[in-house]
Amino acid sequence: MVLTACLAIGQLVGLGRNILVARTLGTEIQGEAMVIGLVSGFFLSIFTLNAAWQLVQSQHGEDPRFQSSLQGTAVLRGFVTSAVLAVSTFFLLPIFGFTHLRGPMLLTSLIPFLEGLIHLDAWKNLRNRRFQKVAMVEIAGPLTSALAAIIALTIIRSVWVIPIVAMANSLGRVLISHVVASSTWRVRLHTKHFREIFWFTLPLLPAGFLFWINTQSDRMVIILSEKLSWLPSLDLKSLGAYGTVATIILMPRGTIVKTMQSIVIPGIAATKSTPERCAAQFRIFLLWTTLLAVAIAFTGGLVGDLVFLFILGEDFEAGASVAPLLIVGMGIQLMRTACYSTSTGLGQTSTTLIGNMARLVGLPLAILAVGANLGLLGLAVSVVVAELLASAVTGLWLKRFLPSSFVPVLLSLTALVIFSAIGVLLQRTITSEEVRVGLAATVLLAAGVAFLRWRRQSRPSV
Repeated sequence: MVLTACLAIGQLVGLGRNILVARTLGTEIQGEAMVIGLVSGFFLSIFTLNAAWQLVQSQHGEDPRFQSSLQGTAVLRGFVTSAVLAVSTFFLLPIFGFTHLRGPMLLTSLIPFLEGLIHLDAWKNLRNRRFQKVAMVEIAGPLTSALAAIIALTIIRSVWVIPIVAMANSLGRVLISHVVASSTWRVRLHTKHFREIFWFTLPLLPAGFLFWINTQSDRMVIILSEKLSWLPSLDLKSLGAYGTVATIILMPRGTIVKTMQSIVIPGIAATKSTPERCAAQFRIFLLWTTLLAVAIAFTGGLVGDLVFLFILGEDFEAGASVAPLLIVGMGIQLMRTACYSTSTGLGQTSTTLIGNMARLVGLPLAILAVGANLGLLGLAVSVVVAELLASAVTGLWLKRFLPSSFVPVLLSLTALVIFSAIGVLLQRTITSEEVRVGLAATVLLAAGVAFLRWRRQSRPSV
């Protein structure tokens, strides 16, 4: 509960920060920020390491030499990523006509190196289900970056605000990770552990790249539409409106995923030697993931457009109009993430690779949508369809390592689709905004009451 509360507070602070920045800078500068995010995200994805979660699930997680080896590979990964990203700004940005973003991109290139300096000691505590230190690290980033955003916006009103905020986020995480650490920060590469680190990381490298394509494919198509004559053009303001809404929608997912990983990975890792217990643990995790995804998708499909018009303003109306579908897509993505976390707990990271490969269908779907002149609505539909297909494939692949997993995943996806469709259909048919908001609030209240009753009944009687 401590971790969940801290992550939730951090995400609320981050949400307020992003809304403040978006409303202050406007859609065009937010479009430039999306370009920076696309380029930097590409290089971050192809050098994915996931050292923290390898420390949690490995049988050598308590060995100081193994931790120092993971710290060493994290530092090396950060340095290489920063160097490659810095060099790339001199030849990638001119191709798309964004040479004026070179300065902010060079500042952004320092972030991977900073992230590599994070002390992994907090994550080692997750092996014993102690979440406090990870919670402190995760809440530090949003708090420091929110402060940086307020200060920066009082001085400048340009795209430079974006890398300044991102730098502050990483600096806060690095600082607190060392403050809460109980062991000395050691950076070494022990050959004894190199093989284990290599084979754990290997599937994550292409998986990270595929994840970048999958999460950014819709925004990539918007940029390409200005360069390819056979695609209807969508301008930088469209990218800013759509990308800002999509980014804010994914923020709660960050909290949910980190909480899920912190609970599911150690839980599955602790029971993987007993298949029956492991399968039971997975069904419980999947049940709660499904209930959460249904609540998000239904209410988001019902009132997502109204929420974003309220918090961002009419300048972002183009993005707000497709928010219901993007929220449904995020809900479906949680099912895939549950399978990823389960697979990581089993020490089988190939599920992440397969799921991200299946999600690639979103890129041709997005191109077809824009080519058919369906605009941002077509892009949002392509996200939903691609997420649904990828989640089904991920559940099927997980069956290789947890044989009883596929049927529960399929049933969960079916329930999620039904409730999502109901939410979107009501959003299209109910003309009264007050009725929609009231219905969404009622559903959320009922879900909260049901959860509290379950919590009370599940406690052992005295």
